[in-house]
Amino acid sequence: MEIWRKKIGLLIIMLIFTAYSIIFVYSSSFPTAIRTYHNPYRFILMQVIWYAISYVAFFFVSGIDYKKYITKRNTIYLLGFILLVAVLVVGKRVNGSRRWIGIGPLTFAPAEFAKLCFIVYFSTMLAKFKKMGTKNLAILFPAFIVAVIYIGLIFLEKDFGTIAVLGGTILIMLFFTNIQIKYFVGIVILAIGASIPAIVLSAHRISRVISFFEGVKNNGVGGGYQVQQSIIGIGHGGLFGLGIGNGIQKYYYLPELHTDFIFSVIGEEGGYVLALILIIAFIVFFYIGIKIALDSKDWFAKYFVSGYFVMVILQALMNMMVATGMMPATGRPLPFISYGGTSVFILFLGLGIVFNILKQEEKREAIKS
Repeated sequence: MEIWRKKIGLLIIMLIFTAYSIIFVYSSSFPTAIRTYHNPYRFILMQVIWYAISYVAFFFVSGIDYKKYITKRNTIYLLGFILLVAVLVVGKRVNGSRRWIGIGPLTFAPAEFAKLCFIVYFSTMLAKFKKMGTKNLAILFPAFIVAVIYIGLIFLEKDFGTIAVLGGTILIMLFFTNIQIKYFVGIVILAIGASIPAIVLSAHRISRVISFFEGVKNNGVGGGYQVQQSIIGIGHGGLFGLGIGNGIQKYYYLPELHTDFIFSVIGEEGGYVLALILIIAFIVFFYIGIKIALDSKDWFAKYFVSGYFVMVILQALMNMMVATGMMPATGRPLPFISYGGTSVFILFLGLGIVFNILKQEEKREAIKS
């Protein structure tokens, strides 16, 4: 696939994501916005502003040579670390978790930025190991140390959903290094083993797991009240949906509609058709990303691009599976679609780095020709 096709493809997908977000954030949020702020446009105005800022940031970052991040890798890792510590000290506690730092009327989720910082740093580390021919435990030990610091801090925030996304991304990135299968299987077993007590020792997490399996037993699909209402909404929409703005679940039947359960609104109002189009868009987005990683001649680029797109698709998959009762609730928003400025902004920063990688590839090809 030619580089220009990859760029055009990603830009089209970005516009599709933007359209979905603006339409369905407004449709899902205006009842809550009226009740809470007496302004039906409260959430959608903030989302539009964040999208505008994110597009500007995307074009700015796409003009920065990605190799500068390699030379600044330690600073980037330290920045993520500082933000994760800061949220534990001065962060706002919401629903039992300390995940946000308040800046005036705005809130900032440091874990979202830290994920991108980690992928940048981890990609430089794995690229260095690849060039040196490092194998097995010589990769795993340093990888474990840098990963457990971030994951430990996020664990203290009580943000298990982010741990699942970041942990899954780390494992998949490690899979493509010089690690023998037996070592990789061992680290996967260790990760699963570590997650069990983290779930069991938390009353909130274990209640979600129990609720999920009770739902499977009683209704054939997992989840408690929220998930059941989500499935009712999607089923109510049928093939073509009830029409944009005509959904019922947003009228206080289903909480967190504009964030964690926006996929339910898409299914209810847009039907299976619009839901399927969005799923296909994510699949194409991921396919283009993997093609970029495979075609790149630079090991950092390979690892960063694969890590970024794996992170996005894992989170999208988790969100959709929760909304359809296929896994316990995780509190993960739908990437690019759900309401939330920090998430959108950081995702666009990552895409800016991806586009610069494509620009550098184009320059190298032009020099060769």
